[in-house]
Amino acid sequence: MIRKFSMVTFGVLLFSLLSLQAQNGGSCLRNIRVSTWSGLSSIDICQGDGTNDIYRFRTSSQAMLFAYLITDENDIILGISTSQYINLEGYPQGALRVYAFSYMGSVTAQIGQHAFSGNLASICSALTINFVAVNSVNPDGGQIAFTDGAVSAFRCVNNTDPSILHLQTTSLANAYAYVLTNDDDLIIDYSLTPNVDASMLQGGLYRIYGLAYAGNLSIIPGNTLQQSPLASLCYSLSENYLSLEIGQANAGILTSSGGATVSACQNDLNNPIAFSSIGASSAAYAYILTDTANQVITTLNGPNLLPANLPQGHFRVWGVSYSGNLTFQVNDIITSTTLSDECADLSDNFITVIIAVVDGGTLSASVSNNSIICVGDNSADQVTVQAQGQIGPLYTFVLIDAASQLILDVSTTGVFNLNQFPAGTVRIQGMAHALPVNFQTGQPLSAFMGSCVDMSDNAIALELINTDGGIIELNNAAQSPTLCTGDNIPDILTFSNTSVTTSQYAYLAVDAANSIVAISQSGTFDFEGAGNGNLRVWGIAFHGALLVQQGSSLDAGPLASSCYQLSENVINIQLKKTKGGQIAFIDGSTTTSRCTGDGNADVLSLVHNSGFAPNYAFVLIDENSASASEILSGAIQDW
Repeated sequence: MIRKFSMVTFGVLLFSLLSLQAQNGGSCLRNIRVSTWSGLSSIDICQGDGTNDIYRFRTSSQAMLFAYLITDENDIILGISTSQYINLEGYPQGALRVYAFSYMGSVTAQIGQHAFSGNLASICSALTINFVAVNSVNPDGGQIAFTDGAVSAFRCVNNTDPSILHLQTTSLANAYAYVLTNDDDLIIDYSLTPNVDASMLQGGLYRIYGLAYAGNLSIIPGNTLQQSPLASLCYSLSENYLSLEIGQANAGILTSSGGATVSACQNDLNNPIAFSSIGASSAAYAYILTDTANQVITTLNGPNLLPANLPQGHFRVWGVSYSGNLTFQVNDIITSTTLSDECADLSDNFITVIIAVVDGGTLSASVSNNSIICVGDNSADQVTVQAQGQIGPLYTFVLIDAASQLILDVSTTGVFNLNQFPAGTVRIQGMAHALPVNFQTGQPLSAFMGSCVDMSDNAIALELINTDGGIIELNNAAQSPTLCTGDNIPDILTFSNTSVTTSQYAYLAVDAANSIVAISQSGTFDFEGAGNGNLRVWGIAFHGALLVQQGSSLDAGPLASSCYQLSENVINIQLKKTKGGQIAFIDGSTTTSRCTGDGNADVLSLVHNSGFAPNYAFVLIDENSASASEILSGAIQDW
């Protein structure tokens, strides 16, 4: 913003133009000079600042009427005044000229007319032999910075040595000063050279402004920048100010992009470790790399460390807040050496950096890749994985669900019990890592890929298969039926099951010795002719092929080539084989004759050898029709 000292506004004296009559031999005065009232032939104004620039002019003779022309450098008329008081504000920016001219009659000069072309008055006119040069001054405060390009600086309090701050500005103004204020813009001092001595300042926050000006400086220490004019004519403060802190160095607490301990791979060229500080002062700041004994290795080039620049091992990074110049050397102990030639402070903590070399190697397992593992069968289903060629301080085997890519389990020994997991495809991968990893099941492996890890070159893929024998039951029959076999009547039973797996299913009928007497994959058996005794029917869910057949023992070896599971229950079946045997009359004959209808009893006694005495009947058959004409329930009959 441009500000200027406002001159007292004077009233404008307007002359009344008189209509003059020409006199014989009369002419306008020539060879007259013009100047300001104080005799100046050149003046400076702050043009375009909105403040009146009123000056009083005069001529070397006042013997007749005079008027004034305001022109540009090419003498093109921009303004006309019949008053000695002229306000030069509002004209186009640039150099101006003020002429006077004597005249008779009325003024005829026009805006845009060349001052030396055409008439300026109706009777006669004569321009002064000179003009008052009006120089347009427009101070530009520009922008300022310290000579190193910074816009803030820190200096130690109670520093008895000279502490000169060197400044620069983008302003081209011939008259320029630097103003020192406190944080509330209270003026403390100023300098006409681009240097400020901060050695005598008390602790606190300060500002430095640039000031371009015209006229004489009128800076008053103790006033604020806004209290009074800073120059007699006009001035412009810089667009920005510089911040200056006078105090004690404070390195604060050091933080990093990886936390208090950072693990990085030596071959990592793309992921620098970033450092920053919390609570540090505005002093200069450096990051120092040391070994674990705090012996200085180097000063980092900024708040970043590229792991590829370091050998394998453990390191520390410290922060140093300082003013002046750092004085410690390589191999100095950073915690006990002098840090700078002024004031300095070491960070309250350090960041541990572990540079590691890791290699996930290759995996082998106790089962072949893509093996089928039967789960849900109460068997341990243990798989052991080993890594070869791995490098790194820590190694973890990770079991991952292939479909969701989520972690199912982790192991540092490589031993997994797979029976607890649902069916599906899983992968086992190895991870070499430099720092402990807090793996969480149900989370993607990518969530735990730190800055220095390497996965195994291969993975072990396994297919987990879950077989469910379910519960079996008889369709439309008692669940423990009794069947009469050997009667040439089909004894058909149909079974169903509640298995929820997509495996194959079969039913095994076994005797009391667990010997398989019949197998059905349709669920239907015909027990006719199966003989006497008790049978048990099992359901079996299986993958692959059944390895048992009729006559095999249920207890001998695997029942299927892959996973299988028997049903949770059995169906007991009681078989009873009926035997008609041979019949005869009591005397052993099989043929007899009887006279019927004579009123005498014709009693015949029948016998049989079937062994079913309680449940035996004799059937009387008509030879002519070959059909049963009567059922004889007893062994003694009266014909």
